[in-house]
Amino acid sequence: MAQPPQDAPRELAPTRPGSRRSTAAVRTALLEVAADLFAGKGYGGTSTKEIALAARTSETTIYRQFGSKSELFAAAVLGPFFGFLTEYEAFFAETMAQDGWTDESITRQSVEQFYKYLHRNRNAVLALMSAHGDPESEGAAREAVRRLDEFFARLNRMGMERWHRGGGGFDARKLRLTHRFMFGLIFSVSALDPWFVPGGWDRPTQEELLDELTDFIMTGVFGQRQAGEAAQPQRAAEGN
Repeated sequence: MAQPPQDAPRELAPTRPGSRRSTAAVRTALLEVAADLFAGKGYGGTSTKEIALAARTSETTIYRQFGSKSELFAAAVLGPFFGFLTEYEAFFAETMAQDGWTDESITRQSVEQFYKYLHRNRNAVLALMSAHGDPESEGAAREAVRRLDEFFARLNRMGMERWHRGGGGFDARKLRLTHRFMFGLIFSVSALDPWFVPGGWDRPTQEELLDELTDFIMTGVFGQRQAGEAAQPQRAAEGN
């Protein structure tokens, strides 16, 4: 099976002779390098020795910081999802406290935030995908599923709050699948851009892409299109 284009492994800034990196800087380097290598070589094809070498530290540091290779995988690959969720929860709380929000406005902002966050961290998504079906990653993949279940449970709680506060344009009984399908779509478009987004002269701008994603979700989840678009097919038909 052909693999999607990978981002080139990032190069760490050189360390000045005699300087010492902080624990936080070393941890960040390990997370960045691990996400890159897991995305490019898979879980089984990436060793802790290789990660340590690329991060310019020791294997001992990896085990001291994370405990195991599988825990490093979880932190490097799933960390961006929970980083987004923390930011999104703050955005959601602020939005719910204001008047005038609509299903369309909150969906558009949610799509934009999640797309941009995942696009910046696309190697985390690719690493998660590459772990699926890898016998060596069974334990890490099982932990990833558990943490993703937690991720979606938190999203569902926000969805129910939104529904109770008047965002009743969707079927609350379907939330457990709605969020997974919606974000699965955004995962694919952000991480597999070269496969699913037209290139060259036909390539949409980021704003056009986000508008189309929002329209697709509004149509599928809420049964409505963005304002002014529903009549376009009829007008086109009348012009023929």
